[in-house]
Amino acid sequence: MTDSIDASVKYVTQPGRYHPTRRPSSRFASIADALALALEDGSMKQAIVARTDVGMGQGKLAAQVAHASLSAYEKADSQLRDQWKRGGQKKVVLKGESERQLHELAAIADSDGIPNAVVRDAGHTQLEPGTVTALAVGPAADDRVDRVTGELSLF
Repeated sequence: MTDSIDASVKYVTQPGRYHPTRRPSSRFASIADALALALEDGSMKQAIVARTDVGMGQGKLAAQVAHASLSAYEKADSQLRDQWKRGGQKKVVLKGESERQLHELAAIADSDGIPNAVVRDAGHTQLEPGTVTALAVGPAADDRVDRVTGELSLF
């Protein structure tokens, strides 16, 4: 993202290259838009909370984290998705203690308008069908995600 910001700043500060009533060339339009969003909204991330109490193997854990991440991403509006993609799709995986905790965190995210998704396993391999395995919160601004998941430990 730093390269994009640097390119945008260089572009808009060149004499005669930028005027507030004239749209930048299409080559720089998305970079300029990314700069504006980055400066306006700050850094974004997604936090994925995976349960530690159900005994998932590493492969199962990785799959459930991926399911949660994609599901929450798909619930976000297109502008939010685009901004997060331009910012590098920052993610953090955190430890969750129980199904109850994941539902409580999802309710907090819902009340704050943050896209989120609770994942239930299909039950084909290690877990019983319907077992809640993970929750993804975001993409959203770092501080908004932290208000929901900031007290949890890294996985």
